[in-house]
Amino acid sequence: MNTRKFTLFFFILLLLMTTLSVSYGAKAPQYLEEAEKLNVLSIFKGTDKGFQLDRPPTRIEAGIIFVRLVGGEEEALTNKYPHPFTDVPKWGQDYVGFLYKHKLTKGINESKFGSRKIVKSSEYMTMALRSIGYHDEGVDFKWRKSLDKALELELVDEEFFQDLSNTQFLRDHVVKISYDLLKQPVKGSTATLAEKLVAYGTFTQEILDEMEKVGLEEPQTTDSAIESTSDGALE
Repeated sequence: MNTRKFTLFFFILLLLMTTLSVSYGAKAPQYLEEAEKLNVLSIFKGTDKGFQLDRPPTRIEAGIIFVRLVGGEEEALTNKYPHPFTDVPKWGQDYVGFLYKHKLTKGINESKFGSRKIVKSSEYMTMALRSIGYHDEGVDFKWRKSLDKALELELVDEEFFQDLSNTQFLRDHVVKISYDLLKQPVKGSTATLAEKLVAYGTFTQEILDEMEKVGLEEPQTTDSAIESTSDGALE
């Protein structure tokens, strides 16, 4: 290969690598501390590969976190509600059953939940707003405008709103939204989501206080903060 051809080959390779980096949002995670805080509450547990904050979330991952945010995990795991979807992995069956039982999901069609489908920021924010009592389908907001509603409620600030609107949605963003959601008042109440979950017995005030200490003491490593599953998927 002569010098000219080598230079052209190198340029194309560099361009391809740059394109892939942009496509997958290859910026350093910003919300590791928030991930560790949510891990204390068992809301965000991670995978056998770590928290994987730098990759996009799937519908099954978002759904499981949503079940935990509404305090439904114990009910889900105890009652094992049935559902009609054929594409849900074994470790996600009970969570999707809960979502289906309570009409919190319709799936992507009658037989598919869309477990491996990548979630968009507007879709996850819709779920987040539902967890604090707001309804989409035009009641309180339209799901395509969920980010605008979050901005109106001051769940997100202008900078984070722009980040969610203009960059690849990542598990890093899921962590930030979920953590901030705990401090957000439930619709029609002065009580926050975290206070509601304590009242429901989802976790205790002591555990909530323990969460707040994360980052104030010696930082834990990502590996020590993770409960893994056999197939490496988010619980």
